[in-house]
Amino acid sequence: MSVNNPGAIFDASCSWNGYNHQGKLALWFALKEIERLYDTKKTIDENVLLLDTYFLEIEYLEDFSIGKKLSDGSNEYLTVHQVKNHDKTAASEYNSALLGLACHINDMPNLQNAYLHTTKAINLQNKSLLEYLKELISEPINLQKLLGEINKVRSDDGAKEKLTQTGKRERPNIFIRKLKEAYAETLPEGTKIIIDKNNLDNALDALENKINKQILICSSMSDAQLSKIKLYPYCIDSTIQLFCKVNQIEQLLKNQIEKLTKLLPVSKVYWSTTTHINKRYVFLLGKLDQHIIDRNLNFPLYKSGLMNRKISLKTIYQWITDEAIDDTSDEFYVYHIKEAFFSEINKYCMDKCCKDDDECSVCAVHSCVNKIGSMRFKEMCDFLHLTNPTVNEKLSMNTYRYYAGANGIKNPFIKGLRDISYIFDENKTAITYT
Repeated sequence: MSVNNPGAIFDASCSWNGYNHQGKLALWFALKEIERLYDTKKTIDENVLLLDTYFLEIEYLEDFSIGKKLSDGSNEYLTVHQVKNHDKTAASEYNSALLGLACHINDMPNLQNAYLHTTKAINLQNKSLLEYLKELISEPINLQKLLGEINKVRSDDGAKEKLTQTGKRERPNIFIRKLKEAYAETLPEGTKIIIDKNNLDNALDALENKINKQILICSSMSDAQLSKIKLYPYCIDSTIQLFCKVNQIEQLLKNQIEKLTKLLPVSKVYWSTTTHINKRYVFLLGKLDQHIIDRNLNFPLYKSGLMNRKISLKTIYQWITDEAIDDTSDEFYVYHIKEAFFSEINKYCMDKCCKDDDECSVCAVHSCVNKIGSMRFKEMCDFLHLTNPTVNEKLSMNTYRYYAGANGIKNPFIKGLRDISYIFDENKTAITYT
């Protein structure tokens, strides 16, 4: 991605929903920003006016970013965040992410920090992150490997044929994604990018030029610039750790909700209770889910800039103080059920076969998640009734128990995924599971 054309080709929001680790992290960080900015000495209107000048942006310049609207109408990014959710601990596995953050620091001198969020502790082999970064930029192996792959394609007719083949194929690998991104940056915005025999050489040239530029940028970066790249420090159980496990972010988010209910001028006494915080947690995830679904349904408008993909912190403030949550509408329970569904299906994907969220290509569970994640309310209700006929009345916590409990999605759907030994193939006849 680039500042000029970020996310134009691969907007990953269409492949995730508000319930994944990245979405929860983004919400948590936005709530922390609200806590930092909110001044109890000012009026509510003054605080809301201030919050309206800050925004959260998901899946565009980076996995998520925090920025500010300037008086001249332009936007300035304050922090950018790269999120990696996999089990790898070797520092080299994160080289590409770190180099990407370095480019952001170089491109945006006013950027305060560029954070890498991980779910495992990175083994830096007793080096500080700054020491590791200095070694990395002096010899950026990931970028050099890409140059090597470019040279290989130029001299290999079979590789060229594979890159330019038409028709259905697997998810684009890292090289193809980077090839399309680089080529897109040389074309007018909105141009449909299809790599074929006629433009392959131009695309390879674009990627080669971009990588050489990145290598040059890296070699000239100062210690002061590199010091802005950080592993995010989480305070978990009163201890600072430089990673956040997938099963820890929920509690962090709930703790932040509790902090805000004590800080903000909310009207309900019971809003700081555990029951309400749990409810507010799902409510927030539902609001983020709505934002992502809306982006997917209106992708051309968001891509062209006619619709704003930035979420004002004022809007998130309104989510956290919205009294509509007390209505316990059907939408709330749909979001609650989605939370359970994605939690269970992710266990299958990670535990059984793929094990790596970055390169999930074996079980195709992500295709199932994408379709269900993008369902609008009415579609989701129909899906619930179809897949569990006992869910046939007004949605409630009883509905949730029927659908997400031991006799719900875990039996037989998730258990079937676990027990069937065949690798999923969408082109084969369906397997009956009793």
